[in-house]
Amino acid sequence: KYYKTFKNTISNKDNFCYFTGVVKDYEVKKTKGEADKNARKYFWNKATLKENIDFLSKEISILNPTYIIGLGNSSFNFLNKYFGEKYTVVKIIHPAAFPQKKINAFEIASQQLKEIIES
Repeated sequence: KYYKTFKNTISNKDNFCYFTGVVKDYEVKKTKGEADKNARKYFWNKATLKENIDFLSKEISILNPTYIIGLGNSSFNFLNKYFGEKYTVVKIIHPAAFPQKKINAFEIASQQLKEIIES
């Protein structure tokens, strides 16, 4: 599902989009749900560590992307705050969003990415 959502973006030769896990430290828990909840809980604490920001800054400067894609609110807000002055940061719904509501976030994310590329 993730590849299908992003395939048109990553194969586009006119734009180079940067996707990354903002926080490089993901703690494994008994279930994926517990791990994801933990990741959300500590996102800002880990994301704003100097060594994390330095790592991302180096990564981004090497890649020099056309767009930085923020999947979901937290990632977008962080990336925009720290890198939005120099790069174009766009917010895309996280493809795994709202599973309990049966919303197909993968299709929404794919459409949002298509609109960015065509603009």
